[in-house]
Amino acid sequence: MTQLIAHLMVPTEQGILLLRRTAFERGKSNVFPHYWDFPGGLVQPHEFPRDAAIRECYEETGLTVIIRRIVAEDSHLDLHQGTVFTRLVYLAEVVNLSHDQRFHLNLAEHDRVRFVTTWSDLGNPSSLVPYVVAALNEIWRN
Repeated sequence: MTQLIAHLMVPTEQGILLLRRTAFERGKSNVFPHYWDFPGGLVQPHEFPRDAAIRECYEETGLTVIIRRIVAEDSHLDLHQGTVFTRLVYLAEVVNLSHDQRFHLNLAEHDRVRFVTTWSDLGNPSSLVPYVVAALNEIWRN
């Protein structure tokens, strides 16, 4: 089986948005608990990955965004689940943050928010979901 995951890298005036994953989600242990991640999640059946990324960002943050381009792709095999997980990371832009939108954190999935502008803002890179480092590298190396 294959599962598609779509995430958004969202730059704002404060920096690139990161969310800290909760220890539990929907009563189950969360993958990468207390790690920093971009908004995003699983693509639903018959849903386009870009639409899933936009939907997940809105559900998790209340932000409406538009996608500019794809930044990164990675895949891994989870032998325990017998599933290949493929992740797409898009670069997005917030639509009218100052006028029509209010940021809110979905506390069922994430318990903290932070914004980063440089590698030194990240602190300990081992507290990041692994793909985040590669995606940030794609943006910050240019």
